[in-house]
Amino acid sequence: MKTFAIPARLNLVVASTQLIAMLSLLWAAGQVTPWWAGALLALGYGVVMNSGYAMLHEAEHGILHPHRGLNDAVGTVLALFFPRHFTSSGRGTSATTSAIAAPTKPSICILRTRAGFGSADSSTARATPPRGSSRPMPT
Repeated sequence: MKTFAIPARLNLVVASTQLIAMLSLLWAAGQVTPWWAGALLALGYGVVMNSGYAMLHEAEHGILHPHRGLNDAVGTVLALFFPRHFTSSGRGTSATTSAIAAPTKPSICILRTRAGFGSADSSTARATPPRGSSRPMPT
């Protein structure tokens, strides 16, 4: 299987362009008064943010940029414009994806609280069965 280098410079240019476009669309939405102009700007924002989410998703998997700090910083900034948090601790396959791919295997979902965000110690973790499963989880 071939491996390819992360196009770091291109990803940063694309993410920067998306950020400028999103900020411009949000600014313009605050300047217009006709409802139809706001609707057109909302449509434009939806298109731009769809690709912005793609870059955010790459950052969540750690493949937006090879430098971890820069990858996480760009992902965090993009997440400010999307109704979802950014977490780099979810790199790789998620528990939900694993449960769908292999529903016979138990999965563990981590519940995060403000006090224990990003940690998986016993005070913030709880085993839950995969969706659709009626069997109890081991403790």
